[in-house]
Amino acid sequence: MYNDIGGKIKKLSKTIAVIEAFITVIIASSFMFTDDEKMVGIGVLVMIIGCVIAWISSWLLYGFGEIIEKVSLIEENTRNKDTKTETYTNL
Repeated sequence: MYNDIGGKIKKLSKTIAVIEAFITVIIASSFMFTDDEKMVGIGVLVMIIGCVIAWISSWLLYGFGEIIEKVSLIEENTRNKDTKTETYTNL
């Protein structure tokens, strides 16, 4: 359940971005299918801006997942290393 949490967060961010873009398209379509020409332009604008915002907003959550993955990798690589320090005699 808690294995590969960084990867799961990254997948969640992609899923949320797709859902947000889909909802934006539905809302924009409701503007576009009216008799008023101004609303069609607003619908197109909402669709473009909404999809871009959905895409950009997913970066934060994806970045958090990436940080967790990298920290887990660092912890995995340093867990079993010797902690002895080398002494330098020729300075």
